[in-house]
Amino acid sequence: MAIQAARHRLQKAAAFDKGGRGRKRKMKSLEHFNEKEKNYVDTKLHLYSRRLIELCVKAQAGTPLLVNQSNKEEIAKGDKFLLRNWGYYGLIEKIKYKAKMVGINIIIE
Repeated sequence: MAIQAARHRLQKAAAFDKGGRGRKRKMKSLEHFNEKEKNYVDTKLHLYSRRLIELCVKAQAGTPLLVNQSNKEEIAKGDKFLLRNWGYYGLIEKIKYKAKMVGINIIIE
């Protein structure tokens, strides 16, 4: 949320930037914050997926079962501001990838 707030402040301030040099130059700082937000989300998805797989390995779980993911996705879609850039598909793909590396099967219902 801090990155989103900083981006919003920059967006408001862009109206007062020096003109005459093109839109691309004015929007450069906003694009920088867009990339920061994407990188933050991607890093957190990797972290959470790694922690889940480490927990499965520590508990010697053979096949973790992710239940009712569609219901949780619908609930999370209600909060548009906080989780607008978090992709659940990306998280599930990272979990599958890391589980495959350690030899764990994942079942998603």
